[in-house]
Amino acid sequence: MENPKARILAVDDEEVILDSFRKILVLDGYSVDTVESGKEALGLLQIHHYDFAFVDIKMPEMDGVEVCKSIKHLRPDIDVIIITGYASIESAVETMKYGAMDYVQKPFTEDELLAMIKRPTSSARTGSKTQLKPKVHISHATGFEEQSGDEFAIPGGVFISEGHCWVSVQQDGTVRIGIDDFAKN
Repeated sequence: MENPKARILAVDDEEVILDSFRKILVLDGYSVDTVESGKEALGLLQIHHYDFAFVDIKMPEMDGVEVCKSIKHLRPDIDVIIITGYASIESAVETMKYGAMDYVQKPFTEDELLAMIKRPTSSARTGSKTQLKPKVHISHATGFEEQSGDEFAIPGGVFISEGHCWVSVQQDGTVRIGIDDFAKN
């Protein structure tokens, strides 16, 4: 989809739920990728930019808590919304502790789904990033990109420390570490 309102990743082991996400959100102007496992979701996060991730809490192999924790570790700018048919206070508290912005019980209506997305809670969409200098853009590119004088872009999943070092966790589990050209400049 060209110029979507937002890019959304939906992770659920039930195909009927994923079909609903696609039908509702695409018709409303959103770009939606759907996967049935946490491992697939983390693979897509390495190569695509997303604004939201809807994550089911009960999935085989990797549950929603682990997926939420991993998403927020790799991409803290993504708003994670936990969806579940098995709501509990304990799981809600745990996912919020790892950075989920909302915890919603299934089933939910089309209007409720659209309302969840329209709440601007991420600093990426509320404008609080505009106070930061230099400006950092997280991109889906595979390498560092040059921007205008006070801006630079980094690929998603790359972390930069105050000491001007960076680290990138690769999809196969290896880690690339580097240092920028701050000392040279």
